[in-house]
Amino acid sequence: MKKRMLAFLCIGTIWIGGCGHIQENPSEITIQRNGVIHIAEAKKPDYIMHEEGTDQEGLYWDGNSIDWSQYQLNESFQDALIQFTTKTTAKVMEENNENLCYSPMSLYYALSLAAIGSSGQTEQELLTLLGVESRESLKDQCNKLYHILYTDTDESVIQLANSIWKAYDEGEEAIALKETYIKEASEQLFSSIYEVKRTEAEDQIAQWISKQTNGFLNPTSSKKPVEWELALINAIYYRDQWVNRFPEQLTEEGEFTKADQSKVKCSFMNTENQANVKETDQFLQASLQLKDSEMFFVLPKPGVDAHQLIKSEEILNQILTEDGETRCQVIWRVPKFNYETSIENLDQVVKELGVVSAFERSDGFENMTDTKMYIDKIIQKSKIMIDEKGVEAAAYTQIMMNEAAALTEQTVSMNLDHPFIYGIQKDGNCLFIGICEQP
Repeated sequence: MKKRMLAFLCIGTIWIGGCGHIQENPSEITIQRNGVIHIAEAKKPDYIMHEEGTDQEGLYWDGNSIDWSQYQLNESFQDALIQFTTKTTAKVMEENNENLCYSPMSLYYALSLAAIGSSGQTEQELLTLLGVESRESLKDQCNKLYHILYTDTDESVIQLANSIWKAYDEGEEAIALKETYIKEASEQLFSSIYEVKRTEAEDQIAQWISKQTNGFLNPTSSKKPVEWELALINAIYYRDQWVNRFPEQLTEEGEFTKADQSKVKCSFMNTENQANVKETDQFLQASLQLKDSEMFFVLPKPGVDAHQLIKSEEILNQILTEDGETRCQVIWRVPKFNYETSIENLDQVVKELGVVSAFERSDGFENMTDTKMYIDKIIQKSKIMIDEKGVEAAAYTQIMMNEAAALTEQTVSMNLDHPFIYGIQKDGNCLFIGICEQP
């Protein structure tokens, strides 16, 4: 019997400048628009405006008196997210020596869409990589994390969007998804579900990505029929503004020294403020606050290679945890940068981290469909931009399936004039992490 291929597309979008619900009985919704059949449409929620100040437990108080404690993540799940980030980032960066922006959060949600429909050995391997004990726990924690991350104000936006695309040929039917999977994917992972002609799938997905990333990512379409049967896609969109903007009048031209010691001209932003700082024998790390998140920068010590740092799980764990931080006065010199990257081998990364049967077995997704499926390809594309006002970035991940502290008196200098590591976090959750080899 012919196997059917599953496609995963993860899109991560970051802007430095999401909770939702689905209609009832999503499996019964079949609305056709512009040639696309809408099986289920995830609805974005009204954003709960957080007023200034916190309650006695340190939680933001909102005007609608939402009990945010109901969205508290398990400590084990928070640890799992960090471990997933360190493992996948180290693997992604293994063969890279150039600019690269990676969204572990985007890959996590795309794999979660697959995991909640998996079974048997495939289920166990996916859950192990994702760091959870069961599909029920995964759905619950991903749902809560969505509520925690979702932000939509004039100054800050963090939106996660999931979608499932069923491709079909003219005169034939698309594969059937189980109603339980449709309900769980739409209601708990906020995924929209579509059917589209094979000849139009690439173009429709490109339009969807552009819409979810507010036009920051605009994938091109080859207009060719797709070969996959099912595509699972995550898009993460982020935009935020610095709490204290870089004064534009202090921006100046300077030289950035690449890893090979060649030099390039770029614009450096300059400011001075208090920041959380961490120092080891290999790197100096400091964070800049945004309105609803933070961006950290990791500057290697002399003689230390940034690319080697980001390939180490041990170093990444040090970077992503708050241990050893102090409050210092920081003199900042940060290059403006704007680049796009593509990771075409995420399927190989996932295999090397222990998920094997999903790519080889044909019965590993029995909780998703009765059709024999396997994962064929996982890719991620991203874009990031940083300037005096804030940061903007975007990324998407696609999976294709086929049939079968206190302030110190110390002042430190963060002169980012050679390759450095950066990351964007909200409430300790890493949305993006990358390396700047050349602004």
